[in-house]
Amino acid sequence: MTERHWHTLEIVVPASLEEALSGPLFDHGSTGAEIRPSGSDWVRIIAYFPDASAAGRAETGLREFLARLQVPPGVSIGHGTVPDEDWNRRTRESFQPIRVGRFVIEPSWAPVPDTPGQIRIHLDPGQAFGTGSHETTRLCLAAIEKYFSPSRRRVLDAGCGSGILSIALGLWLKEEPEASPGGRALVGIDLDPTSVEVARDNLQANGLAGEIALHALSLEKFRDEPFHFILANLLSEVVRENLSRLDQLLLPGGTIVISGILAEEEASMSRLYAMAGWHPLETLREGDWIAQVLGKPAQG
Repeated sequence: MTERHWHTLEIVVPASLEEALSGPLFDHGSTGAEIRPSGSDWVRIIAYFPDASAAGRAETGLREFLARLQVPPGVSIGHGTVPDEDWNRRTRESFQPIRVGRFVIEPSWAPVPDTPGQIRIHLDPGQAFGTGSHETTRLCLAAIEKYFSPSRRRVLDAGCGSGILSIALGLWLKEEPEASPGGRALVGIDLDPTSVEVARDNLQANGLAGEIALHALSLEKFRDEPFHFILANLLSEVVRENLSRLDQLLLPGGTIVISGILAEEEASMSRLYAMAGWHPLETLREGDWIAQVLGKPAQG
């Protein structure tokens, strides 16, 4: 019997581009990826594909994407294969339970014992960004714990990816005795239909099927009533392009958490938020990344 092999692309890029490449890799069919250090401020991304043709199509799309970014010299893309057994082993070794405050993200192969006050998110890595392994997701989870409350009855997860933040909110509300379900709306949107399907599966795995509305839409096309609380784990370019739309979707007196921002962009993004009339509440930091928590002034 012929042993199955996975095909890989190994991409060496500045660490600042790790987040930007996650979406395109999954969009082009990657079933998972490993991130390894590769010298000072660089990383090696090993993305896995089911066959050589999928890896080839992904490489073409990735080179076009990188060309638009005008990346510095030294970026490289290589090919490889690994046996199926090694892929499963590497996945399990590289993704173990992750703890952020009360939240613990557990894969199916490493369940965590119940602990009073702990919120367990069941999540295996798949074809969507957001497993808790990246700083931007962990910063959002920390912001949820600190700034979310049951009074925030309308909540939007903009760029929901795997649905991890929507799941965190849904499970948090189930644990909160003051969080009555009446009149509450939890909504997640993502431009990628595959991510939305993955998010639906993850909601079901966490006992939240039907409790969070998911839509495969861009912010530009998304239409709904404004929200009390918005999570926007998005690249800075996407935030810049959609600032007015995000402002329209945020109720006066509401709170927005913007992650996916490099620390070096803090000053320029802060000026952008000031133009929208938002006031800073806190900047959370981890590694090269920040999440900025902002409030929209109440009317009157």
